[in-house]
Amino acid sequence: MATLKTAPIQAIAPPAPVIFGVPRSGTTLTRLMLDSHPDLAIPSETGFLTQCGNWAADESMNPETFVEMLSHFPPEAPGWGDFDVRREDLLEAVRALPAFHPIGGVRCFFQCYARRFGKTRWGEKTPDNLHHLVDIHRAFPEVRFLHVVRDPRDVVLSWRATWFAPSKDLAVLAAEWERRITIARLQMAQVPHALEIRYEDLVEQPEVTLRRVCKFLELEFHPLMLQHHTRSAERLKEHRDRRGKDGNLIASHEVRLQQQRLTMQPPDKTRVAAWRNAMTAEERLAVEGAVGPLLEELGYSPRL
Repeated sequence: MATLKTAPIQAIAPPAPVIFGVPRSGTTLTRLMLDSHPDLAIPSETGFLTQCGNWAADESMNPETFVEMLSHFPPEAPGWGDFDVRREDLLEAVRALPAFHPIGGVRCFFQCYARRFGKTRWGEKTPDNLHHLVDIHRAFPEVRFLHVVRDPRDVVLSWRATWFAPSKDLAVLAAEWERRITIARLQMAQVPHALEIRYEDLVEQPEVTLRRVCKFLELEFHPLMLQHHTRSAERLKEHRDRRGKDGNLIASHEVRLQQQRLTMQPPDKTRVAAWRNAMTAEERLAVEGAVGPLLEELGYSPRL
């Protein structure tokens, strides 16, 4: 088995937030709040870090093949159009590395993205990062992991309504929530820098929660982070039509924007425990049965 390698970090890299969680848990809200900081840029989901274990061990790539591969990732539905990073600019940055390494190339991508906005620090947000924390840490020692959790009863109701839900059955989605949370926590126990925050705290106490996150990231709190909604519409324009490699439309810009529409408003406290009015007693029992003791372990109590 190939040994996972890491690329040398140029000088001393500042902490880079890597956001993850079960879909519909508030990872996009977290991303947009942090991205509103004058020093920090976080693109829409790249999925790049989920592959770092494979790429770090791949000695066959050169700068040209690396940029070609990255700009067509993932092969089944490339997302490159979301980032507005010119392939020529990335290739120039990768060629300038003292020694090419795919992980160094990925870091170059995020640095190029941050430079688009005149920012000096980068982060990443992909829910599926939760499966790969150990590999990501080995490849990128500067990362700090930020796990966003939300009441599973609200998660499954929101998830079911999306085009990417793995099921429309709430109990099935709840079991998947439990599986992913369990994996995430096992992975978090194996990395040195990981913080778990609750969506509910981010909505009900945004400044307190963001100050805690900023301290974790060694990033000075900035009040613009509380005004993320004033720039969310502009940031979400990056969500282009998502097409498969055959050209067929998977999700239009409008559909992708619709699923994130609430981030264009100030945090809405009515979104907390919305399940109380949207879920039948039978659905609640099915969901609570599927998630088991994790519900109360994370601080969410059953309705009495």
